[in-house]
Amino acid sequence: MNKKKITAIIVIIFFVALSAVIGFMLIDRPAFTDIQKDEISSVSYHIYYYENNEPVYLPLPEENLDELLELMQNIRIRGLGTDESGKYVGEIPFMFVVQMKDGKQIEFAASNPHMKINGKYYSTEYEPADALAEFWREKAIEGRKEYGLDN
Repeated sequence: MNKKKITAIIVIIFFVALSAVIGFMLIDRPAFTDIQKDEISSVSYHIYYYENNEPVYLPLPEENLDELLELMQNIRIRGLGTDESGKYVGEIPFMFVVQMKDGKQIEFAASNPHMKINGKYYSTEYEPADALAEFWREKAIEGRKEYGLDN
């Protein structure tokens, strides 16, 4: 073999290996890592209601924060989502908005087995995404009643 063929083979092997490493980094990883309760400034949730074409969010009660954090930490990313993911998750702007004390903001929504985190779609496991979506539904119903809406 000449040097060009050997170089080409090495480059191809390098890019295949690099693709595999990147792929493994995207598969089966926690969606929310290292979020501690004391780092959170506030959490709000969407009540599936709009005023002046803007979604209405209410503050999540402090007593619900531990449950939300547990549900968030159970979410594992299985891969990048597709345009199809947006059909499931895109109807709701974001279920939750977490404001961190350092100024960062995390916005996310779940529709099993899909997640939308800060505008990016991901594939997830079904059960944890479903549990998070169910928690949001319960909060949204409570919030709509608190806001004076019928259901």
